[in-house]
Amino acid sequence: MPLRPTGHRAVRPRPGRLVALFLLSGCVSSLVHAALADSKRHPLELEALSEPDRVLAQLPALIADADARGQAEELARLELARANACRVIADWSCQRDAAAAATVAARKAGADHLGVRGLIAEARARIAMQDFSNGERRLGAAEAILAQHPDGGLLADVMLAYSSMALQLGRHSLMRDYAQRGLDALGDQGAAVVRARLLRNLGRAELELGHPEVARTAMLQAAAVAAPLDDPKLSSELDLELARIARNSSDVSEQRAAGERVLALANRLGNPQIAALGHEVLGLAARDTGDLAVAEAELRAATSGFDTLSMQTEQRRALRELLRTLLQRQPDRRDAAPLMLQLMALDEAMDRRDRAMAGEDFDARLRYAQQEFELQRLARESDLASEREKLLSASNRQRALLMAVAIAGVVVTGLFLLLQRRANQRLAATNDRLRRAEQQLEREARFDALTGLANRREFEARLSQALARAGQQKSAVALLFLDIDRLKQVNDSRGHAAGDALIRNFADRLAACVGPQALVARIGGDEFVVLLEQAGADAATEAADAMAASVCAAMAEPLTVDGHTLPLGTSIGIALSRPDSDRDRLMTDADQALYAAKAAGRSTWRHAAPH
Repeated sequence: MPLRPTGHRAVRPRPGRLVALFLLSGCVSSLVHAALADSKRHPLELEALSEPDRVLAQLPALIADADARGQAEELARLELARANACRVIADWSCQRDAAAAATVAARKAGADHLGVRGLIAEARARIAMQDFSNGERRLGAAEAILAQHPDGGLLADVMLAYSSMALQLGRHSLMRDYAQRGLDALGDQGAAVVRARLLRNLGRAELELGHPEVARTAMLQAAAVAAPLDDPKLSSELDLELARIARNSSDVSEQRAAGERVLALANRLGNPQIAALGHEVLGLAARDTGDLAVAEAELRAATSGFDTLSMQTEQRRALRELLRTLLQRQPDRRDAAPLMLQLMALDEAMDRRDRAMAGEDFDARLRYAQQEFELQRLARESDLASEREKLLSASNRQRALLMAVAIAGVVVTGLFLLLQRRANQRLAATNDRLRRAEQQLEREARFDALTGLANRREFEARLSQALARAGQQKSAVALLFLDIDRLKQVNDSRGHAAGDALIRNFADRLAACVGPQALVARIGGDEFVVLLEQAGADAATEAADAMAASVCAAMAEPLTVDGHTLPLGTSIGIALSRPDSDRDRLMTDADQALYAAKAAGRSTWRHAAPH
């Protein structure tokens, strides 16, 4: 993900491709339209903030009437009102569908500002549903329109959505940077609700980054901005963040007060998501004060609510807290066992989901990584180029001046030559620095910063080359697909620093096992590959099996980090190339074999099924 350094313009995720897709879909209206000045909301959209059910009851007839009359702009505004009402009650599929319909109607009306708002609303719904790739694409399409028709308020809204996605992906520094970018785009004017949510995200990011006082300041600013607004959902969101800050600072009374406010607002809105979060806050506050009976009741309510909404991440979190409370009340509680089994099943389901989602949202994550690299490269190249330009300018000035003086005599000509030589030396030194910087950037583009191994870009290039050679030489390629068993548990229990240490140690052991005869690469968070080239299929199979056995044995020894013993293990999927193999098919085969290895009990390997 891109870190947006001060002084650099906001980066759009791969705008060329997104613009093309958006144009093909017909979502960008004619460029004859000027600025996106009209962001006026439909009265029902504002009313939806406090009375979502009543608004949803009115809208079907109004939408049908506007559609029948061919009132495309009115239809777009009504669909945006529906999307807002659905958002308030946490019906994300409804929000997604209504927002998409608003975008289509806005296109027909030639109302670019409404189209942008529709794209943002749909992106938010998809992000809430953890459909990150499609959410990112909608935001990119919105940015593409805003590049043609700048609007600071709408750009701030886009940055707000990016910031929320960064939170979902656990990128808190990026979350902070997007929130600050949004505030910069908003300036002194702009919608108070957007400003309040940007400040909220800024505060949440600062809390996650270990800056509770900065977080509290931002959150209080957000609350002050939101105070005049009749937006119960926003108020509940701010109270949830204040509860987190209060718990971080051991202020149980404020934590409980915030939780009660959240629950009251949830009941007012009929929002089961906010209600479950409110019960969780009150449960944790009760446990912190030793009131374990109340804590158990509140956490059971939270767990049930998250289960009903299929919010697996939150459900797992609440389940863990509930189990901790039960065992704290009575270590031999019999009803803890079913909950433990439920938690284990949820862990397994989420592990499968995360792996399934990895392919879908990897493109988005990779785009962020590429953008970050591009920002750093451009910044460094810009600095060096600026320095070189200054030196060239100084050299040219010296040359012009001294050429004029040189006419006066040979002595001055000698001085000219001396000064020119010095200028040329300085210019050569700058060029040398630029070359070294470019070499460093080239390395950063090919190798993983955490482990020093080849990265996905380098691996894919090398795999394509290996398959081409195999086709020409009638040889074979073996691909080993590995991941670290239960890395997520380490991150959750010991923190990401311990997780990073585990990844580095895994990479070192893997490289030591493989040696120089094969390529080793890290292509994702806990995903590694080994590329073997052999004379034939039998030799490739034998080499891959030997390599897998060696790696599994090497990973059997636990790792100690900061006095804590961490399990280290791996599952391996193996795929062999065929005459017609391409890169994507071979990687898919190896990935499926990895699933089979995990199903067989982990710390083992399996071959891809023959076709």
